[in-house]
Amino acid sequence: MTHAPTFLHRHQPWKRQVALAAFLGQIALAVGFWTEMVSVPDPSTEWFLGYLALLAAAAMFIPWIIFRSLGTERVGSYEVMAVSGLVAGWAGTFGLYRAGLGYDTAVHVFCMALFTFVMMDGISRQHGPHHLPVLAAIGFVLAMLAGVGNELFEWAGDRLFGTMMYGEAGQPNDTQIDLVANVVGFVVGAVAAFHVKRV
Repeated sequence: MTHAPTFLHRHQPWKRQVALAAFLGQIALAVGFWTEMVSVPDPSTEWFLGYLALLAAAAMFIPWIIFRSLGTERVGSYEVMAVSGLVAGWAGTFGLYRAGLGYDTAVHVFCMALFTFVMMDGISRQHGPHHLPVLAAIGFVLAMLAGVGNELFEWAGDRLFGTMMYGEAGQPNDTQIDLVANVVGFVVGAVAAFHVKRV
């Protein structure tokens, strides 16, 4: 088994190149927000979104830190999944969350499924597939805590910083719908992890 090289090393498989590009892209996006070169529907929140972009850049290290013992190819796969979640989230920030098309709900399902799958698949590969049932129980608790934390973050951001993260156009019960979507996403991710174990 080969270990993943340094995170910022350039000569790596394309999956890790995507992760590196996303990492640098988040930093560039933060600079774009702060210099007003990148705009969103509510320009008054751009400084706050810049900090979110830096937080997202830092989050790109998480799969590499936790799962690098699984090797470059596996870590790269997890990182590409993380990048797809980032793309989905930023697409909403640039307008789709307010389009009233259920995009926010879809992102919750998608991102929670990715989070659950990466967590269960990665840890089971490190410690053995027989841990999957326990991981499913722990993963459910973590997924729900992450969902509730996200809702509180959205609420606090809107109240304190004037963002527009809480609620989707035409969807008054945003919190309840998001929490249900998180459960659906967890189920999808867990089923995928158990399926991978069998193949």
